[in-house]
Amino acid sequence: MRRSMVALLTLVLVLGFGGTALADESNPFGDVPANYWAYNAVAQLAKDGIVDNYNERAFNGNKTITRYEMAQFVARALNRKDKANVEDKALIERLTAEYSKELTSMNVRIDKLKQEVDKFSYVGILLVKYEKHSHAGVPADMTTYDKWKEKMQLFARYKINDDWAINTTSEYSRNFQKSAAGGIGAGNDDVTKNISVSGKLGVVDVTGGRFHIEDPCSAYVFCDDVTGAQASIGIGPEGPKGPPGAPPAPGGGKPMTITLVDGYIDAGINFHSFITDTLFNNADSGTKGIGYKALYANYTINQFTKASYAYHGLHNSTTGNSKNWNEIGFNTQVAKDVFFQSAAVRTNYATQNNGYLVGLRYGTTIPFVNGSHDIYVMYARSESNANISCTYDTEDCEHGWQGVELGYRFVPMQGLMVGVRYQAAKGTADNWNDHNFQFIATYVFF
Repeated sequence: MRRSMVALLTLVLVLGFGGTALADESNPFGDVPANYWAYNAVAQLAKDGIVDNYNERAFNGNKTITRYEMAQFVARALNRKDKANVEDKALIERLTAEYSKELTSMNVRIDKLKQEVDKFSYVGILLVKYEKHSHAGVPADMTTYDKWKEKMQLFARYKINDDWAINTTSEYSRNFQKSAAGGIGAGNDDVTKNISVSGKLGVVDVTGGRFHIEDPCSAYVFCDDVTGAQASIGIGPEGPKGPPGAPPAPGGGKPMTITLVDGYIDAGINFHSFITDTLFNNADSGTKGIGYKALYANYTINQFTKASYAYHGLHNSTTGNSKNWNEIGFNTQVAKDVFFQSAAVRTNYATQNNGYLVGLRYGTTIPFVNGSHDIYVMYARSESNANISCTYDTEDCEHGWQGVELGYRFVPMQGLMVGVRYQAAKGTADNWNDHNFQFIATYVFF
């Protein structure tokens, strides 16, 4: 039916078929004259059940509709032409010839709309988190406290063309905290966090604006937002590729990726601004923040193993203070469904300048695979100056953090991931310690 419609419309356009001089064809939104034959034709098609959403009062010969509105009825009739009898098919063909321009315009508009829809994509994450903490070595009103966090993030992407896209991240969060003394703290944050443009310049992938970035060493030192630019390039021969449309073969692509980052981070990142550190205090946060430069290198040894390196440099333009971090990472699959990860860092702070983590995980949790799950254990020692903004809850820029984390995650239904984790840690710089239990539910939608 669709092919016959296309053929008929093509024939009409090529041969110049149209309606009679009684109808205004120059304006698709011009009225179809009262008592015009098309009204009776559509009324007959409606009577025979070929056209739906038919309003008899609009076809009583006294009121008029536009040619474009009439073409909408014709389009509905074309969609049900296979159910029409011989007489109705003749009416549909005559109407199609009469309103060919409007029908063609409708198809063009639909195609353009579909192209625009295909260019736009989004992913949403809804997170609910509860924490129960028990502290020692802290003020009395903070020995125990509960925290609730609700956050929704929306990641949107608009493709400008095959190489370039605009990316945005919006975040809506609610935070509540109740301490042992009965005090309740709250914090809300509704903001468009990031807007960036990403694309290719030759063989180089580039991003500019404000964007989120994670270092390749399990994001142990840095996992946060940067305002600036980054450029990445693959080095080395490409690995084997699978058939068209298939996922990349293991080890495919360039074995090494080099990424350069140059920009600024927020002055109050990771609460460093609350301690007496001239690197993070008094930054020119009203204009730029703290300068951040980085070099990331990620090397795929084989389909199971990756090694990585990251250099991070921070500079406070107000105080003139600068610091750097050198970080390495190593991840591998040691057996079926068993994965090992590790990372280590050293910074040029005079004290509290080392950190490392090791972890072992069994299974893999995928939000859209029902029943997928994993269990893991991780040990970390993160001295108070070892991290900038870590992806884990294994950092504390005031006390330091040394301890163990146990966790389990499970997908009970598509898109929903629930998990629990327990941490037992002590400070590396003082006698602080913390035991905490966390429940996290995450729902992913798109």
